[in-house]
Amino acid sequence: MFGIDHLDVHPTKELSKDKHTPKKQKILERVKATAKFPTAQVKRIIIFSELWIDVDVTFGFDRLERDNIKVISGIYQNPDSPNKVKSNFTVTGMDGVTLNLLLENQSEKLGDASAKAVVDVRVPRGYSDLETLLIYTKQGSFKYDETSLNRLPYVTNLHYESSLGKLKSKLVKASTAIIKTKANSIDTAFYVEKGVTLQTYDANITSRIFLQNADNSYVDVRAKNGSIDVSMLSKYSGLIGLRAFKGSTRIVDRGTNMNFELNEAKTRGYVFNTNLNPKQTNSSILLENNEGPISLQFS
Repeated sequence: MFGIDHLDVHPTKELSKDKHTPKKQKILERVKATAKFPTAQVKRIIIFSELWIDVDVTFGFDRLERDNIKVISGIYQNPDSPNKVKSNFTVTGMDGVTLNLLLENQSEKLGDASAKAVVDVRVPRGYSDLETLLIYTKQGSFKYDETSLNRLPYVTNLHYESSLGKLKSKLVKASTAIIKTKANSIDTAFYVEKGVTLQTYDANITSRIFLQNADNSYVDVRAKNGSIDVSMLSKYSGLIGLRAFKGSTRIVDRGTNMNFELNEAKTRGYVFNTNLNPKQTNSSILLENNEGPISLQFS
């Protein structure tokens, strides 16, 4: 078993001070990642990407403990398209568990809307847990994949934000999850212990949410110009909020016996409140929709 106590990625941009340096001098973005190995799990991964073009991304590792931990980092640059940069690093433990992170830039010119960053996290054998996975991109996507059938990957805190990115993942087990995108859909499934927040502005949200240890848990789903389709497949006692300004809102629950009441009706939408259990506090459902239908199904 291997682990990383913390892995912080902070890019810095440097330009040559030489007066003879051409104006089109490449911007060098240096990323340093420090890895420590005192524990048996990945504690924190933080990645910031501003998607500059003509950027070399390098990862420098300070190996402080356990020399038998294998750390590989590298840069791939297509000679036919020098502006397309793909960088990745791999951390491999003694037991063969591998954690891959891929940062990819596929733009031909500065400011090209086709630029994207892809963060690809894979844990082939499913042994490595993530305490915090925090990712910010401007134009990118995030894929979280678990190829092992032995057990689910566990993320204590999953936080992903992207202006023009998309999220698609297989089942993720997490204590809390915050997913925010601006112009692309969210399609994922969660085992959540405490709560999940899904927000998108101009796209749809489709999610299957399994709540565990659900005392005072929460689900907060918001879509401004898209539809919400959420399937709740376990008992819960927390706050459920779904808000869609334009589009349809649908919640399907197959695991909870609800007492449903319609408290308020609006011109273009409805607000629903319900007590899931009179003996439990903070147990309610809030559905808001300004322009579109709301469909509820309980069984």
